[in-house]
Amino acid sequence: MLYSVTSSVTLAMVFVIQHTQGRQTAAVQRKLDELLRASAGADHTLIAVEEAPDEHLQAHATLNLADREAATQRAADEGL
Repeated sequence: MLYSVTSSVTLAMVFVIQHTQGRQTAAVQRKLDELLRASAGADHTLIAVEEAPDEHLQAHATLNLADREAATQRAADEGL
């Protein structure tokens, strides 16, 4: 009897934690979307990137990597 109660409580807690994490993730996503909308130079296609196909995500990752490498090189050239 104790094992079934413990298992049931554990299962219920898993669902509560997952719901809370999903809610927090959604809230963070809305905040990030708002920052993208408010930034004039931002790539607004990123607002819906979580629904994009894998190829689109990979293309964005490649662009970001190239931008990061260029920024690192500029910082090195400037002695930062």
